[in-house]
Amino acid sequence: MKKQLLLIAFIFGVLVVGCENLLPNEQTPTPNHVFVTDGEGAYILEPDGGEVVVTIATNVDYSIVIPEEAQAWLSVAETRTDSRMETQTFIIAKNDSFETRLANVEFVDGGGEVLKTLLFTQKAALPDPSCPSNEIWYTNGSTTEPTEPREEDAFGVNIISNTFDAEKERWVIEFDGDVTTIGDEAFEYCSSLTSVTIPDSVTTIGNGAFAWCSSLISITIPDSVTTIARYAFYECDSLTSVTIPDSVTTIGAHTFEGCSSLTSVTIGDSVTTIGWSAFRICISLTSVTIGDSVTTIGDYAFEDCSSLTSVTIGDSVTTIGWSAFIGCSSLTSVTIPDSVTTIESGVFSGCSSLRSVTIGDGVTTIGGSAFASCSSLTSVTIPDSVTTIGYYAFIGCSSLTSVYCKAVTPPAGGYYMFDDNASGRKIYVPTESVEAYKSAEYWNDYADAIEGYDF
Repeated sequence: MKKQLLLIAFIFGVLVVGCENLLPNEQTPTPNHVFVTDGEGAYILEPDGGEVVVTIATNVDYSIVIPEEAQAWLSVAETRTDSRMETQTFIIAKNDSFETRLANVEFVDGGGEVLKTLLFTQKAALPDPSCPSNEIWYTNGSTTEPTEPREEDAFGVNIISNTFDAEKERWVIEFDGDVTTIGDEAFEYCSSLTSVTIPDSVTTIGNGAFAWCSSLISITIPDSVTTIARYAFYECDSLTSVTIPDSVTTIGAHTFEGCSSLTSVTIGDSVTTIGWSAFRICISLTSVTIGDSVTTIGDYAFEDCSSLTSVTIGDSVTTIGWSAFIGCSSLTSVTIPDSVTTIESGVFSGCSSLRSVTIGDGVTTIGGSAFASCSSLTSVTIPDSVTTIGYYAFIGCSSLTSVYCKAVTPPAGGYYMFDDNASGRKIYVPTESVEAYKSAEYWNDYADAIEGYDF
């Protein structure tokens, strides 16, 4: 019966950015974390190159393996120390080509086991002068075979030519007027595209404009763009990093869904809405900063981003949609700002690594299954602003030992709110409200665990 209830809980539960290096999750090695680096293993590098210093906590010997094809531009200076905390400095050469390049660098122990993998992505050099308003530049790995737009009438102007420019080392599509729109499905299924430069006359990237461009590694989105429509980069599974300029106000539904190589997203300061499933199943995305301009994080926006370890939510967000972070199994901590009033159903369900959550003082509702199966969560404080806690809200939080509920009046509860928590889990409430909680509907199921606390 309990298993059936857990299944029901999950079903009901199912019913954003700058890239920055993060400090190590743990400062010293432990038996369970013998090898930790900062930056969460992903680094975005400028074309001019430079150095990346990686902080390491280790209690094992290791060697560094750089792929042979990357050794011409990526190397490591031996800067390690004899202490358990050390650094490695990687040297990155200037990228003079117009292609993004990347390398997976492995830290390997004496037995050949890979302890950690770092992803280095270096941006392509941008040709000078910038792309004129009547042209679009692209690369496709060939100098003889052009890539034809799927919808040639999607630009509002006519194509004059599509030729390779040897000096620019790029293909150039020339139009008979200024390009203002990359229209719906313009380059959909153009699987040979590897990079695209859009002129700064473009204001809109349309529905599915680059969907299923499976080889697309990089794209330059100019500051003129205000709208990136739904499915614009759907399943571009080679895309590694994206900078969304300050001019953009809306990231449409499913825009980057299924971009499985995307490690870094910089969200501009004017974005107000992150649409439904916008970054769903971006399984390589490690950190997201959602700026202060964003007010809405759509339903399922970051669902199953299984590598996501860090999320910063801006102080203007009022709504975090249903299941927005469901299945983000590497997410370790989250702070919900005071601006948020409702934590919708299933938002953090299945975030099995979540150890710390701060719920802002503006939250009034914690939805059904909001934190279901957060099996690493040990303690949670529910502010006195909360008036409703939904069914299954913390079910399956098997490490949860302490719940602090500050409200003097018991919030309206839901069935199985705190089922399957850690053995001996305590629920601390204001001392003067103990009897009120013990007699309140659904709270009375946990009467033996309720104790008074002076907040």
